[in-house]
Amino acid sequence: MRLCIGALGALALLSACASLLPDPPPAPLLYPLEAAQEAAPATARRDRGVAEVTVPNGPDAVRGARIVWRRDGVLASMSGAAWPGRADELLQGLLAETITRRGAFAAGVRSGGDAAGDVDVHWDLIAFEIIEEGAALSARFSAHARIVDPRTRALIASEIVDVSTPFAERRASVAARALAESARIGAARIADLAASAAPTR
Repeated sequence: MRLCIGALGALALLSACASLLPDPPPAPLLYPLEAAQEAAPATARRDRGVAEVTVPNGPDAVRGARIVWRRDGVLASMSGAAWPGRADELLQGLLAETITRRGAFAAGVRSGGDAAGDVDVHWDLIAFEIIEEGAALSARFSAHARIVDPRTRALIASEIVDVSTPFAERRASVAARALAESARIGAARIADLAASAAPTR
């Protein structure tokens, strides 16, 4: 009987302790960061071989899973919202798929795979963030892209791509979609830069 009372007392104590602990925060909503689902044009010439895409370099703040929000010059991350993985790895895949879909190359691939590239795409993220200045909201993607000959390591082409997509609603879902759209537009421009610079086979 004493054992039962002791057990009940221990359970009551544990219950009281548990109620004092804060509830865990809800998991953030994950927003996709994917290439545009456009098909290659029927007249596409895949005669530039393979473009190998590196993981972009850049500030740690913009390469992680958090969606960065800059308000009057101060960086923070969006509460309750995130990408479904590291932004730099997702952007690498987005650019490789964009290159494939635009049709100038046989394929765009991630660096480090089995396929050797005919050109290498190196790039640095300058900005990948939401910008709030007063009442104005925009989603900015900016990157310095460099097209390199993998055999000679010679620089073939270089360009800074800068895309800003304005939006009106101060909501996480709207902001994330605008930032993903800026990335898709920027990736298309980098893909076209690689296509214009790469020698044909």
